[in-house]
Amino acid sequence: MYAKNTELNKIDTRYELLLLTSVVLLIFMNTTIIQGYVLAANSTSNLTAPSNNISSTNVLASIKNQKLDASILPTLNASVQKVAKTGTLEINKTQIPIKYDKVGNLPIFEDDIILTRSNEKAAVDKFITSHPWTNGTIPVGIHPDLQNKERVINALSYVMSTTPIKFKPIELDANNKPVDHNYIVFIPHPEKCSSNVGMVGGPQAITVADWCQPGNLVHEIGHLLGLWHEQTRCDRDQYVTVEKDNIKPDWLSQFSALCDPNNPNSEDSPTSFGKYDYCSIMHYPGFSNTAAIDPTKPVITPTHPVVGCKQIGQREAYSQGDLNAIFNIYSLTSTQK
Repeated sequence: MYAKNTELNKIDTRYELLLLTSVVLLIFMNTTIIQGYVLAANSTSNLTAPSNNISSTNVLASIKNQKLDASILPTLNASVQKVAKTGTLEINKTQIPIKYDKVGNLPIFEDDIILTRSNEKAAVDKFITSHPWTNGTIPVGIHPDLQNKERVINALSYVMSTTPIKFKPIELDANNKPVDHNYIVFIPHPEKCSSNVGMVGGPQAITVADWCQPGNLVHEIGHLLGLWHEQTRCDRDQYVTVEKDNIKPDWLSQFSALCDPNNPNSEDSPTSFGKYDYCSIMHYPGFSNTAAIDPTKPVITPTHPVVGCKQIGQREAYSQGDLNAIFNIYSLTSTQK
């Protein structure tokens, strides 16, 4: 048809070029907006978000400077004495036998997960999983005794710049009491950097030891948002070898997979999302000074090449898999399938 009319052909060609240019521009703009999360998450620089707008900067400043009354702060027993315990953990209606440590008054699982107790009476301690935070918005406070608050602000800033999660100061009434029922407080601890998985209900803590850096806190916020440790997946033996001969006996239980005991060979895991992710910020490191008998030898060895990051257990940024999981939990379109 175009060959029969040169002028019409020229007009149609110009129209097609204009239409194609517009489509490409729209795709580029959309990709830039979405992939901004990816680029920030894959950055190996510091965790301070480079693209924070004035609004988020003001929110973070308000969180940092807010004065909290002692009566609304979560109370913790600061003891670091550990007592080995057993119990069950319910994940997606699956009852999984677990071993955990009672550290002070904290039930600690896998070294940094604060377990959520069930109100149900049982012969053994029973723990349940929590819920996502309502609308992806989390009221946050910082304990006045916490040193180096900037590391918390850096971590919060990074998470807001790479995910759909929003943080805000805890709303207080005229008597300085919280209007928000559910909120989180970063609280000092002599040893542990730890968090619950998800929203428990009521005030809850992320404990912060002196050694906790922004990357460690981003890991703990990952738990807060609903993520579990990557190597607890039921399919993990296809991707890593747990070097049990080099793990201290009292640490072995912390390297268990969380699988349905009635279907232990299933590749479906209550803690997994998407493909196994060596680069997840939620993955255990390959080496450990605390768990290893010989710290110069690995406690976990990948069985395939690690692609996309330097090594397992990085604490620099959320991986693409981490972002996909967070977007999925909060019912938003993931950045990449």
